[in-house]
Amino acid sequence: MYLIVMSIANGKSSKIYHILSAADLLKYRVFIPGQDYSPTSASTVMDAILSFDAVKEKAFAARYYQSYSNMMLQVLNQLKK
Repeated sequence: MYLIVMSIANGKSSKIYHILSAADLLKYRVFIPGQDYSPTSASTVMDAILSFDAVKEKAFAARYYQSYSNMMLQVLNQLKK
C-alpha cells in the first residue's frame, strides 16, 4: 500500500503526488529524496493495508476517471474547431 517515489526534487510536482493528494492518500506515500532511505516497518505496512478504505477510493477513482474523460472530450472538441 506504500508507493515509493525516488527523486532528487521534493516530489510535489509529480502527477503521482497530485493524484494521491486528491484522493487523500498522501499518508501512504513514501518519498525518497536521496540515498538515506529507511524502509517502512512491516507492522506499519500491515496497519496501512488493514485500514485502507477501498470503498472510498473506488468512489474517488470513478469520479477522477469521469473528470479526466470529460476533460479529454473538451480537448478533442477544441481540436475539431
